[in-house]
Amino acid sequence: MSEKNTKARSMIDRLARLNGARFDDKTVKNIESILIANNDIQANKDYFNFSSFGSDSIEKLLPYVYKSFISNEKINDGVINRMVMQILNDKKTHDILNETLDAVRDFHGGEIEIGDEEKKKVQLGHVYHYILKNLYFTHENTSNTDIYVDLDINQNQYYYRKKEAIMLFGITFWHKCLNLMDNWKEMLRDIQMQEGREDLTKECGF
Repeated sequence: MSEKNTKARSMIDRLARLNGARFDDKTVKNIESILIANNDIQANKDYFNFSSFGSDSIEKLLPYVYKSFISNEKINDGVINRMVMQILNDKKTHDILNETLDAVRDFHGGEIEIGDEEKKKVQLGHVYHYILKNLYFTHENTSNTDIYVDLDINQNQYYYRKKEAIMLFGITFWHKCLNLMDNWKEMLRDIQMQEGREDLTKECGF
């Protein structure tokens, strides 16, 4: 599907850079993998032994997550599952995961026009919320086609709005978690230098 440099995408990319990240396909795929794993684990939580994963402090978990995200490779499923189990094991991050979906709905990124015959304007945050909730926070087997038909938008627009929704969710969750640490900017800088990602240091501006 084609990309589109929308105003909302630019806003989300700016938020990402302020938090040591970048809006690109690899990051979106990593965030989506976490959302899928979370949904699967939540749906089958009776079969998982959460205690076997321990419960690392936020000071240990966030650097591990950040190093994985800024590597050149997509994060493998084993690492994704460990991240999700650690997030769900920590009440603070677990609560933030649920709060983030509401925060996405309140995103002030403007309106979009939906519908072919009866056009109406809808807040973009509400579209993002609908996509995320019905794909990654449900036990129903909902398809992409189901959602863009329900939203009454074309397939091309749906796919670039879906990417925006995933990235906004990820960076909102990340920002909320970083704010649990007093020295998060220093932590990001140190990891960027260790991993040879001075490019991110320049973009962050801190």
